[in-house]
Amino acid sequence: MFVGAYWSQREESREAAAARIVAFLKAIGGHSKKFASWFGKARSRSAALRSPLMLDPETVASKLRVNHRDADRQPIPELGFEFSVWNGRDTSFSTAIGAFSRHVDNSVVLDIGGDNELGREAYRALLEEVVRAFEPEHAVVTSHEHLARTGAKHPWEAGWFTYGQVEGLREHSFR
Repeated sequence: MFVGAYWSQREESREAAAARIVAFLKAIGGHSKKFASWFGKARSRSAALRSPLMLDPETVASKLRVNHRDADRQPIPELGFEFSVWNGRDTSFSTAIGAFSRHVDNSVVLDIGGDNELGREAYRALLEEVVRAFEPEHAVVTSHEHLARTGAKHPWEAGWFTYGQVEGLREHSFR
């Protein structure tokens, strides 16, 4: 299962993007132990697990990556920032945030792995948290398998829970 949020152009500073990420990760930390600790990427799993991410805006801001041009390595500010972490086991969080190019959208994906699926209320709460923190145009709780089965063009078209700025949060038959 995953929780995804999507929105079009919204320029944001490094600090504003970091504040949104921190607010979300702290908020979901209270929903499950699965979301209590986060780690960045490293050369090995053991190296990554030795350096948990501090959930403060300054630290997260320092971890936001910018895209660069291939030829001259100059930053491409209109593509915003990228950030990804994992919980050391089976769950990852990634975002492309602060993009203001008409060719690139912003997104957040919380990919929840493992055999212990969260319950209905927990998934609904995660969707509410992602909407609160990132103010997306669309959001969804779904699975890659469900999207493939339905042939949805966009993830938010087929989910257990969906959110649209106009429609609000809705629950659908999923399984």
